[in-house]
Amino acid sequence: MTSACVRPFLEVVVLDAVAASLRARGQRVVRFDASGWTEDADLHRELAAALDFPDHYGANLDALHDSLGDLDPGDGLAIAFIGYDVFAAHRPRTARLALEIIEEHCAAGRNLSCLVQPPIVWEE
Repeated sequence: MTSACVRPFLEVVVLDAVAASLRARGQRVVRFDASGWTEDADLHRELAAALDFPDHYGANLDALHDSLGDLDPGDGLAIAFIGYDVFAAHRPRTARLALEIIEEHCAAGRNLSCLVQPPIVWEE
């Protein structure tokens, strides 16, 4: 998955440089280390805490879609994942669909983007 909304990076240092550039332009960048995630709950717990999702957040993909839709990205929000390949190896469906949900919100004109390290080739 490669688009203007979901941008893959081979190296963490390059992702961090792009994140610094986004911050310099006034965007908020929230960085997640997904290398320790092995369950869907890990993704949902970390996103909910960092993005201040409501207490009633359902910790599933539908709730992620809804909560991102309710989120005010202000001058821009970039969600940055490093080590996402580890999570994708454990939970490939959830990892792929989470990126697709972020991409859908970005494509709808919301000021939201995603930086992912490393690039992931999804098996169809």
